[in-house]
Amino acid sequence: MRKPWSISTTVRSPERLREFLRVLKHLEGQEFDEDNQIKYQILLIKERIYKPTNIPRRYNEYFEESPKSLEMPIPYEVAETIFNAQDYPPILPKSRKHSWKGYC
Repeated sequence: MRKPWSISTTVRSPERLREFLRVLKHLEGQEFDEDNQIKYQILLIKERIYKPTNIPRRYNEYFEESPKSLEMPIPYEVAETIFNAQDYPPILPKSRKHSWKGYC
């Protein structure tokens, strides 16, 4: 079964919100289309701001609560693999792909 993904709009910590915006800055000036929404989610994983629930076992070491693990950078390709392991559905149905446009 495919699961939807979302970014919570109820971030309660101003410090955490700052981190979400810091990562979003990487996409500044670009259309926030489906590809960039996926890239944003991957970047959130890469920066350890978002921790998915279905992390492939071989990548658990990146999310352990040890100083050594937290110092290991997560390569973009690893974050992308973790994202893809979540088996999220498409962001917009094919019929609505061009109905919403926004920019970062």
